[in-house]
Amino acid sequence: MSRFFTLALALCAVQAIPLSKRIELDDQACIDSIPPNADPGTVDAVYKAAMDMGANMIVRHASNFETCIQESRCNNLPCGDQDSVGAFQQRPSMGWGTVEQCQDPYYAAGKFLEQAIPMAAANPGWTPDQVAQGVQRAELGNLYAQRFDWANQLIAEAQGRAGGGGSPPPTQQAPPPPSGGGESSGCTTVTPVAGDSCWAIANAHGLDVGTFLSKNPSIDAGCSNLQIGVAYCI
Repeated sequence: MSRFFTLALALCAVQAIPLSKRIELDDQACIDSIPPNADPGTVDAVYKAAMDMGANMIVRHASNFETCIQESRCNNLPCGDQDSVGAFQQRPSMGWGTVEQCQDPYYAAGKFLEQAIPMAAANPGWTPDQVAQGVQRAELGNLYAQRFDWANQLIAEAQGRAGGGGSPPPTQQAPPPPSGGGESSGCTTVTPVAGDSCWAIANAHGLDVGTFLSKNPSIDAGCSNLQIGVAYCI
């Protein structure tokens, strides 16, 4: 049997499979190819983009990395659903950029942040996963919250490789928690540690972010000035 005839038979066999089934097989092959762990180079590029663009703690410590983990386990994939590629599974056909750009983790993270930063600022009560879903508009719904702990782990690892250990301790003690905003001066307090965010603290104590911020008006709406080692009302 000639080589050409063998190839022709193989092509006919592939074409005989319905297009929807071939796409399903391609998608599964892509899923099976995803490494179980995050790629450090991709993680570092995503972290650098967040720092360069001044992303606040909610966006930087959760939304950006929750999305990266959920979409690709923070690996720069050459495949995905339909024409999705890269760490954020962005689709060139939907205006995210060229294939090459979407497979550049720094560029892909920047495109995500271009939407996430103003979205978080306009919705200060939103949790990180809500911001992530707002940008990605995932068809299966919001699956990002389950990635919160892993996101913080990757952030800490990226900070270490970048030569930093997170936010430094404050040089002086901040003023005591304010008595206004619905709390007395004897309120129950919590002291943030490295890697904490307003969302993480609020969630751990059964609060929403808006309530936590209202109890602590010294913290800005983006939670960018939350300080390690300072007591805050809960």
